[in-house]
Amino acid sequence: MSEINAGTACFMVKDDSLKTNEGDFWHYLREEGFRSWGKHGNYGCEWVYINVNSKEFAPGMPGIPITKCIVSTHPWEALSIDEFKEIWEILKRCKERGKYLLLTAKEYRTWFDTCEDWEWETISWRIYSDGSYRITVTHRPGNTFDFNSECGSKRKRLRRRSGMLSPERFDMLCDQLKVKGWGEPDRNDMVCDGSMWEIKHYNPGGLLIESSGGINFISGEGRPLDIIVECLPEPDESLFAVKK
Repeated sequence: MSEINAGTACFMVKDDSLKTNEGDFWHYLREEGFRSWGKHGNYGCEWVYINVNSKEFAPGMPGIPITKCIVSTHPWEALSIDEFKEIWEILKRCKERGKYLLLTAKEYRTWFDTCEDWEWETISWRIYSDGSYRITVTHRPGNTFDFNSECGSKRKRLRRRSGMLSPERFDMLCDQLKVKGWGEPDRNDMVCDGSMWEIKHYNPGGLLIESSGGINFISGEGRPLDIIVECLPEPDESLFAVKK
């Protein structure tokens, strides 16, 4: 849910620096992944509503309580910036302990795609329940699809990067995973003119909820698997830089 009142998880924070848009606390919130509710601007109030579930914030409005708060809706009983930061650090540690693997995805180089020495063979994604991710690009010596070739003592090389999905992209991914039967071949009209993928969705206990059923072709025409792939973070160029 992407609303300022989502889950009744709002804190009110008060500080004189919040009267303008230039305060350090606004920068801190954005650095922590919070985004503006966007329904109104800054009216010069010294308090802000912060939802720790939807990770949205909304500057206060004179005489108008925007939403209910966990502690109080009265500015004179609001938290200080330091108090909120301390609470947020505790909540982050609790959320980290509850984090689980949500989705795995792997793209394979197709057999009609030329592969030179040390070019990428597979790109793998691990997406977690808090929106964090890890990308791994595998490079293989020799022709990827020349199964008779000898690699000798050379081993595959891996390049990895971690990061965090934007709230918008993560919400879109979660919504698409709720589409019943997204991994069924007839929903995706398998064709051999796209990229090869394998996608799996897991529950908090680590059990498989749904899968693309092995390597599946994606033609890029807005089918369920296409949209899931579009939600994945793009690997940057550094992951493809391997010394030959």
